[in-house]
Amino acid sequence: MFCVTKRSRRVFCIAVVILLTAAFAFLCVPCTAEAFSASLPSGYYDAAGAQGDWYFGEDYLDIEGAAELVAQLRAEYDFSAQESDPVVIAVIDTGLNAENELFGQTENGTDVFFRDSEGNVVCYNALTGASGSLSDVSDGATGDYHGTHVAGTLALLIRALGLDDVIKIMPIKAGTRSGSGNSFSERNVERAIDFALENGADVVNMSLGISESKNGSDAWKDIVTSDDSEKAVFVAAAGNYSDSSESDAFYPAASENVIGVMNYFHGAVGAEMYASSNYGSLYDVCAPGTSVISADGATGGYKQLTGTSMASPIAAFAVALLRVRCEAQGTEATAEQLREMFLLTFRDTADYRGEDYPLLSLAGVLEADFAFDGEGNCYLASAASDGIVFSTQSVTLGRGREVTFSSSSEYTDTGATYVWSYSADGVNMSAEGQEVTVVMDVSEKEDIAVTLRIYAPDGTLLATRVGYLATEYLVPTTANSLLTMSLRADEDGTVRLASGRTLVLGVDTLRYADPQTEVVWYVNGARTSSEPTFAFYAEEGGYYEIYVTVNGEKIGETVRVSAEGEPAGTGLSDGEIAGITVGAAAAAGGCVAAGFALRRRARARRKSGDGESAA
Repeated sequence: MFCVTKRSRRVFCIAVVILLTAAFAFLCVPCTAEAFSASLPSGYYDAAGAQGDWYFGEDYLDIEGAAELVAQLRAEYDFSAQESDPVVIAVIDTGLNAENELFGQTENGTDVFFRDSEGNVVCYNALTGASGSLSDVSDGATGDYHGTHVAGTLALLIRALGLDDVIKIMPIKAGTRSGSGNSFSERNVERAIDFALENGADVVNMSLGISESKNGSDAWKDIVTSDDSEKAVFVAAAGNYSDSSESDAFYPAASENVIGVMNYFHGAVGAEMYASSNYGSLYDVCAPGTSVISADGATGGYKQLTGTSMASPIAAFAVALLRVRCEAQGTEATAEQLREMFLLTFRDTADYRGEDYPLLSLAGVLEADFAFDGEGNCYLASAASDGIVFSTQSVTLGRGREVTFSSSSEYTDTGATYVWSYSADGVNMSAEGQEVTVVMDVSEKEDIAVTLRIYAPDGTLLATRVGYLATEYLVPTTANSLLTMSLRADEDGTVRLASGRTLVLGVDTLRYADPQTEVVWYVNGARTSSEPTFAFYAEEGGYYEIYVTVNGEKIGETVRVSAEGEPAGTGLSDGEIAGITVGAAAAAGGCVAAGFALRRRARARRKSGDGESAA
């Protein structure tokens, strides 16, 4: 017979609590890449192992951050129109073996491929002219099965973000295996480009190309024409010869009509260019292309490949993602504008050989704040709430105080004009420049609204930002801060100071002073003290002139002192210090303390009002 004792009940309750706590903790664990990307096949994670989610973290593509932003877009906007007219990425490569599970083919035909109205896959073999079936674009080359791996990377990203209903792949075969590499003829690539554009491709990925010196011709330089770039955004691999574009350009990546993609990884010092990657000013962006795990065209499983060919489809996907965002938000952008927008979305850079290269961020393309001028030029504004930064959040009331205004909104076109305006003491001020320094002349407490307007070169208003500058403290001025003396002076105003005596001076009306206010006392023109009160002791007899400055401005009268000096061998004791003050010197310390208190109260008022200002 089981006997339930008080101890056993206690143990049972503790166990229940532990189990419930563990269950709650499990439920509260942040979503992992595998959790939110449940649409990815389990076989991928089995093959990838510990490395399988390298691109999910913030250090690389920040897919987790992008997934959250995609979810917000879906909650806010209707995607039904895009489901019937998806964003299409054409992959011009060695073909594709579609048996891999990444491509998502099922019995009901759900997959990542772009299909026509009759359900046929839109694809093309530039070598044979065949189209309409995935068998026509079979990646039959031995070796790396390059095209399958490249398209597989696109499929992986599409499915990881749950976008297989709005982003589709158009496979195009234009090359074959040749020796240790892949061979693409200029003519076949041109045919592939024509097919992609004629059949609705929005983005074209080309993990292919040739160096100018090795080709001995510049024919590939213009293989993507300006007319082509007006119809779709072209993305191409920068090549893997460790060459600078300035010494040996790799085309079509180096073309002005193409986004050229370099390969980076995260090493011991952070983001680093991969050693074999081409680099230089003719290329545009770095994307992760090191040890990318994607579809294996030979086995139907997975394998790793490294190179700019692996980085290029990641950038192509990012462009497509930006297109999805624009269409969802109702932003009408041409291919040229889309390319321009994409090149403004980077959040970080990698240093390589003394140059900074932008790093791709999927979250970046979803959170950037864009604007267009009247001529269709694109500008990028930061996501800052007000776009205005002050050199100080409070200004001491009084004359001649400098304050710097600067804009945290970043518009890449140097022709953008920044115009500032505010009104204080009934005087309107206007200044121009992304950063301006103005002199504040205010005589009473007030919160000054500073307005920034940003204009395009053609005069189109791009953005308006408003910030509030609090003026909190009183600065002594000549009018209200006269030095007064409690000791009797001679008729000429000179104070007679006996030997061994100390004259204590202070500033009248230093109440409410900013704790940062600089008070400087001068004796015979020499800087002597920087305290609100000044105890003057003459070691030698003579005539002295004493005055004080506040924030660099002389205030009050000059105090003239005739001192007998300290007799030889005479020490100075506390009892011998003269009780001589100037103005409200005795209260000066308390007044400064009051200034600190007022500053704290003002800061509290500003904090309590932040929410209202932001709203």
